[in-house]
Amino acid sequence: MSKAIRVKARAVPNTEAFGFANSGTEQVGVRIEVIEGEHAGFYSWYGYFTDKAGERTIEALKTMGWNEDWAAFSRKQLPGLGETEYEQTLEWDTPKDGGEGYWRPTFVNRIGVAMKKQMDDAEAMDFAKRMRALYGGAAAKPAQQRPQQRQPAAGPAQQRTNTRPAQAEPPVDDAPLSNDEDQMNW
Repeated sequence: MSKAIRVKARAVPNTEAFGFANSGTEQVGVRIEVIEGEHAGFYSWYGYFTDKAGERTIEALKTMGWNEDWAAFSRKQLPGLGETEYEQTLEWDTPKDGGEGYWRPTFVNRIGVAMKKQMDDAEAMDFAKRMRALYGGAAAKPAQQRPQQRQPAAGPAQQRTNTRPAQAEPPVDDAPLSNDEDQMNW
């Protein structure tokens, strides 16, 4: 298994090149700059236009800032590159010939958490209510009772009594959400 890290990067404008891989597959290369951390510096990223990888390559170029100008694409230009920061995966690669290893840029992703479909506000509120019912504490779970400890025989002056009053919790469905829960931003 190779070692991989994620770093913040930006494409370097006007460094794109179109060509062919050794296999004959069409490819695009873009010079990128890792902009922080111990791996800061310049690297070359390559995307391939096979049936399996073509869509992912186009998505990567858009994440790097390409504005989908197809006329410019036909002139081997990708306007907009370098206008956005993104998250670049670097994988440690060791050549088969035993040469010195190096960091190779692989996956390009937007900064943040990627999800195919994010919850809207109503879905988030419904989800929060269901999670509160399942995991939300005393209102969701019956109170755990402590086992009675055996008391040594004692006279009336030494007997202990539980002075805590029982507290009733409203049912989960009837309990209003606090302002914090109303404002959940997922």
